[in-house]
Amino acid sequence: GPFQYDIGKPKNLKDVEAYKRGRETWLSSRRGKSVQYYPYEQVSLKNGVRGLKIGFRYILGPAEFVEHTYYLTCNKVLYNFKTLTLTSEKSSSEKVFNEIIQSFQCHGTTAKR
Repeated sequence: GPFQYDIGKPKNLKDVEAYKRGRETWLSSRRGKSVQYYPYEQVSLKNGVRGLKIGFRYILGPAEFVEHTYYLTCNKVLYNFKTLTLTSEKSSSEKVFNEIIQSFQCHGTTAKR
């Protein structure tokens, strides 16, 4: 479940490198290959919720995938969302994923802008 956390910018490149190491370990155990990493970026939702997004693209078997991880906070509680799609379906899937992420509501308080 969610836990207490105050998210900000990644403190340094160690955060990004830890993400990459975790992904590479997972991929190597499945004989996959990384193609591209997407750096951390700030995310601001329509309702004022903020957070970070990071991702990567990889090949596993005959398929190529794009995965993004979102870290969003509400009242200092961290929520983690993941999206995964085939690269060939990225453009149509991203619209749906964006609508889902944008629909996240921070209940019980007004998120600060």
